[in-house]
Amino acid sequence: MRLHRFILDLDLSTDQLGISDREATNQIRNVFRMEAGDPFVVCDGKGMEATVQVISDDKTIVAKVVDRRSVDTESATKVTLYCAVLKRENFELVVQKAVECGVAAIVPVISSRTVKLGVKLDRLQKIATEACEQSGRGIVPEIVEPMSLRLAIVHAKSNATNFLFEPGSPAFQPSQTSQPLQPSSTGLFIGPEGGWDPAELDLMRAASFTAANLGPRILRAETAAIVATFLATSVTQ
Repeated sequence: MRLHRFILDLDLSTDQLGISDREATNQIRNVFRMEAGDPFVVCDGKGMEATVQVISDDKTIVAKVVDRRSVDTESATKVTLYCAVLKRENFELVVQKAVECGVAAIVPVISSRTVKLGVKLDRLQKIATEACEQSGRGIVPEIVEPMSLRLAIVHAKSNATNFLFEPGSPAFQPSQTSQPLQPSSTGLFIGPEGGWDPAELDLMRAASFTAANLGPRILRAETAAIVATFLATSVTQ
């Protein structure tokens, strides 16, 4: 049986945990209706998790630690997704699915053709945390403050390789790196609904980005972001 899993800011080195997070306690008490002796999993969001059992439930839920372990579900390749902010709930979908796929960080990009300019970082970080809980990840990716494409290009200089996605380019080969680093790091640049502006493509090419495509069909921006992330995080070292 798969145990319910929560990612919480707790010190898992102690033998007992006091859980006061409002959302977690509501789920434990009212949704899952756990009682004394019931087990669940707590992860610290930094690579460690513990199986615990409920001891008591007053204002704070007290649980004892049964066992601890490191979570070994992270991708061998550190992938940062630089995705133009998309309309409606599409960007939230990208965050959720990219985190499930194994992305290490997500950078919302404001491009010249971006329609929606604002994002709610708190909500996006919550979506990322919930996606980690669901998918069994041990490290919660960072959702970075939105930035212009020029700043995103500067941000991406530390990556071993960066890909820009544009129809008609060579097929995406995520194992391709021009300057191998340990661990390998890859940046993925996904444009807005209307595609990259020609001047933006020139900026990325000037920064030695590798142009790539995801097949003969034209994908929606959110689909491209998810597919590219899955392919890049699936590379084994």
